[in-house]
Amino acid sequence: IHFVSLLEQALGRKALVEMLPPQPTEMEATCADISAARAAFGYSPRVSLEEGVARLVAWHREWAAQ
Repeated sequence: IHFVSLLEQALGRKALVEMLPPQPTEMEATCADISAARAAFGYSPRVSLEEGVARLVAWHREWAAQ
């Protein structure tokens, strides 16, 4: 839901969301952990999800206008 809200903000329009029951193979929750990537490669995200979605929408609009 948070991701959809971010898309709505970036696009300036309301999404048509149809909530369906969870699928049998769908995970209820995930626990993303980048500690191994941080330890092995020194990886540290520099762009928040909010900024990343905004950049994605801007890029797509630019691409679509070509």
